[in-house]
Amino acid sequence: ATADSIRLMQTDAYSIYAQNILPYILPLVDQPGLNATQKEAFRITSGWNKYYGAQSVAASIFDLWTKRLMFNIWNDEFTVDAVPMRFPSRDRTVQLIQKEPNSKWFDNVNTPAKETLNDAVNEAFKYACDSLERKYGAISMEWAWANVK
Repeated sequence: ATADSIRLMQTDAYSIYAQNILPYILPLVDQPGLNATQKEAFRITSGWNKYYGAQSVAASIFDLWTKRLMFNIWNDEFTVDAVPMRFPSRDRTVQLIQKEPNSKWFDNVNTPAKETLNDAVNEAFKYACDSLERKYGAISMEWAWANVK
């Protein structure tokens, strides 16, 4: 390791996480069920280079989408009154999505319906788009990572 190699590592904005999870969650998005903003967000995210660049709108969508997806998967089992608990790791979540797409963890135990990974992915994607639209207006460069972050 050199000072220069460490500098390059620290300034590398490429997301291995996005590389690992997007091929599994993008195909699950119900495109016909999206509104115009969500369709544009899907188009942008589908073509994303997976870099968290300052001008990247896809980075903002992906970040909020996957945070909500983690919440959808783990919150019902890992939120207990007066018991501090952490969600399983991001790596465990990626493994679950990649290798256990029919896992019981995708079901929200607090509802009578039996939710699936598809349900969690779609709710999270729409949530991300709707949240960004409420805060920053119609999809535009206002959604850029530098502005959101």
